[in-house]
Amino acid sequence: MRFQHTRHIPPNAVPVTEDESLGVCYVYPIIARNSWGVIAYVGKSNKARFHYSYRRESDMDKRIADFFAGLRAHREYVAKSRQETSAVGRQCPACLSEHIKPRWANQTDSGQNRLGPSPTRAMDRARTYPGPAAAMAKQWGGLSV
Repeated sequence: MRFQHTRHIPPNAVPVTEDESLGVCYVYPIIARNSWGVIAYVGKSNKARFHYSYRRESDMDKRIADFFAGLRAHREYVAKSRQETSAVGRQCPACLSEHIKPRWANQTDSGQNRLGPSPTRAMDRARTYPGPAAAMAKQWGGLSV
């Protein structure tokens, strides 16, 4: 059986959240050092995003505000990228013909070769096509094919 991690929430900690936020910060006093401690978690994660102590309350408030601002920015970025993906992606390959890069006869859309096992497979993979051969001859050999 695996060890289950749980969130560390110090005694006397006060949770700080924002409306519709994906994270929570726990603020607690550190009496021995006359400072404040903050632990921040994102979503359902049990691993703390940060765990710091602050002598000034203004520094603590700024760090918490930056944490929630970063969560909001990330949520907006994800929504925007999902919207762009749904507008272009997830269509049949025939509909995306202008988005597919040109390929040789023995290549898949991702650029991998699709030759099955055969006695001539190595020769087929090593074949130099006329276009690249002409370009190499023009650049390095001074010969035309």
